[in-house]
Amino acid sequence: MVEILLSTYNGEDYIPALLDSILNQTFSSWILSIRDDGSSDQTLRILESYQLRFPERLKIIDSSGVNLGSTRSFSALIEQSQEAYVMLCDQDDVWLPTKIEESFNALKGVEKESPGKPCLVFTDLQIVDENLSVIANSFMANQKLSPLLVNDFIKVAALNIVAGCTIIMNRLATRIVAPIPSPEIVHDQWIAVLVAYHGRISYYERPTILYRQHSNNVVGSNQIGVMYFLKKIFFPMKQIVVYHRLLSTMPIPIPVLKFFYYKLFFSVRRILNR
Repeated sequence: MVEILLSTYNGEDYIPALLDSILNQTFSSWILSIRDDGSSDQTLRILESYQLRFPERLKIIDSSGVNLGSTRSFSALIEQSQEAYVMLCDQDDVWLPTKIEESFNALKGVEKESPGKPCLVFTDLQIVDENLSVIANSFMANQKLSPLLVNDFIKVAALNIVAGCTIIMNRLATRIVAPIPSPEIVHDQWIAVLVAYHGRISYYERPTILYRQHSNNVVGSNQIGVMYFLKKIFFPMKQIVVYHRLLSTMPIPIPVLKFFYYKLFFSVRRILNR
């Protein structure tokens, strides 16, 4: 059984399309666990209406309206998950019909090659606008990311290439990634670093999701170029906080000098488009 974990927050405009796309999957052995992070719009009512229609599919976790932020909300979902396999889900995306089936089959192949280890598979995405018109056919190509670095945990710490909304991982992986200690940490990067260190990550190159871009994206897809990096250089505080939290709370050793070497190396390489 695959347990899909969805954290929602004021997503009334996009939740129906997401839920419909999950309900239309070719893979049938799944359950959707949802934690609403204190929405003030109609999100919770929409979720409850779907739960009434599909009670065997949707489970809404009582959050008492508490807002934890994206990272801690996903951390809470991972901690309460019970099934053998877990997928993460963002509220504003649309899943392609074979997403679960293809991801699950890919993960089973990784488990066969790496028995007894934490295993994770992530996929490519199609970038779309608010109306689901395609902006870019490949998130990885658009962001100038290489899947070749994915099992070097220091490189993944320096440049995360794993999009959380494409993740599927086994039970051994969920046990080592939660709880996530700080809300400033990006949850998908935390997960990727730990699984890369303890187990095995594999990239599935086909897009399995329509990755919707709009003004309220928590992370989103930014055009990679000189201006993208200049903004980070001249407005560094957010990056400094994220990196400090990641390096200071990570329960595995990450050499600081090596981390910053790779950070600089990847930045230059992406600017030069290599």
